[in-house]
Amino acid sequence: MPPSPTIVISRGSDTSSSKCEKPNCSWINATMTGFQPNTTYEVYPFANGHVFSEPCTARTDANGSATCNDVRYDVPDTTVYEYVDTSAGKVPSNTIYWEPR
Repeated sequence: MPPSPTIVISRGSDTSSSKCEKPNCSWINATMTGFQPNTTYEVYPFANGHVFSEPCTARTDANGSATCNDVRYDVPDTTVYEYVDTSAGKVPSNTIYWEPR
């Protein structure tokens, strides 16, 4: 039986943009495993009760794994997670607390 799809996120390195301000702006690192091989997924970032950015597009390899590391976030004292909609339902990541820097 194949493994269940999972997404694990963590706070990545610091960054900034015109819509993401220092010192609280960082990348969100997402690692996907157990998904359908060679398939493209949209990974949606969620915080403060809504999707806050364009989704990251990730294509799984032959093992059903992918990374999605091109979403950034900057609102401290919130919880953040990402999710993927699949034909079998929504697959949520773990939830992380976005600590102020």
